[in-house]
Amino acid sequence: MLINVIKKPEEENFKGLTKTQEEKLVRYAYTAYNKGYNYTFEQIKGFADNPSYIADDNVLAFYKYLNGEVTLDSIKTRSEDRAEDKYDSRVADYIKEIYSKLSGSLSNQNSDGIFNKFDDEVPVKANEYRTDHKNDFNPPLIPFSNRTFLVTRVKDLLDYYKTSPTFFKTHFAKVFTESVDTFDTQKYSEMLVDLSYAYIGSNLSFTSSIDNSFFRSSVIIKDIPVEMVLAFFVQESRLLPGSFRAEISSNKNIYAVSFGLAHTLIDADFLEIAAAHDDIGNNDAGGRNFDIISSRYLGNTAKQKTYFSDYDLLTVRGSLLYSSIFMQLLYQKLITYKDSF
Repeated sequence: MLINVIKKPEEENFKGLTKTQEEKLVRYAYTAYNKGYNYTFEQIKGFADNPSYIADDNVLAFYKYLNGEVTLDSIKTRSEDRAEDKYDSRVADYIKEIYSKLSGSLSNQNSDGIFNKFDDEVPVKANEYRTDHKNDFNPPLIPFSNRTFLVTRVKDLLDYYKTSPTFFKTHFAKVFTESVDTFDTQKYSEMLVDLSYAYIGSNLSFTSSIDNSFFRSSVIIKDIPVEMVLAFFVQESRLLPGSFRAEISSNKNIYAVSFGLAHTLIDADFLEIAAAHDDIGNNDAGGRNFDIISSRYLGNTAKQKTYFSDYDLLTVRGSLLYSSIFMQLLYQKLITYKDSF
């Protein structure tokens, strides 16, 4: 991917934190991401420090791997929370249908083969709005000093996932018609790393008329390290575009779905297949992270897919846009407690 802007992002995003504070911030941020942003700091810390909760430890291990602090062998055994009851073939078929559109009439990129399915600018379904806000949502690529090192780290991890009986390999076949054996991990690693640095180093700014203790009136993407974003992606999706979890309730209804690299939570009523299935959605869209972020920061009308849709969450840029906003909000919440780390 072409580096086309000569500027360098801040590469020490956790500047001023001790190593211990940095590692705890990564763990607490993921815990809030996973458990719920509305919990108090004390509750988040309690979850993370509970020995039975290991997801935050996984993320820290991935973060340290991406930083070069630990080896690939040391993270291969990290558990995968991917129970089969979170899989629904109708959702997989729906994702396949979306990808056929993103590599067909909706595609505006020139990527080859499978990469054309998820290498699109966002929002993918609104050409005029996208033209007006191209730079707001699709920052240009930027150079950075440790690109080769980080690309190699990501590629080595993907090569392991691609050839081993992991979630990446098994789920790949459920959402793509291409063979995982032909998936170019070098090209994809470059895409992931370059686009991650583009978003994290862009100082993208978003404003909202609503200001509360978490969803602030102003969000500037500037404090979170690329390695933390990628570590979250590894934990959530094993870096697989098209990854999803069906959030199935006790009565077996699907009220929400987690989509994309970041598994951004979207209300099931937003899915176009909801109208055809009584057990998908409950005719009350909204209230999940997708709707909140879209309507407060990205221009959507609340409870509507005005410009952004579930399609965007299945692109690399869409995953980065939503997750970088959310992670920055988590950082803003947690950093005020750094002296209590």
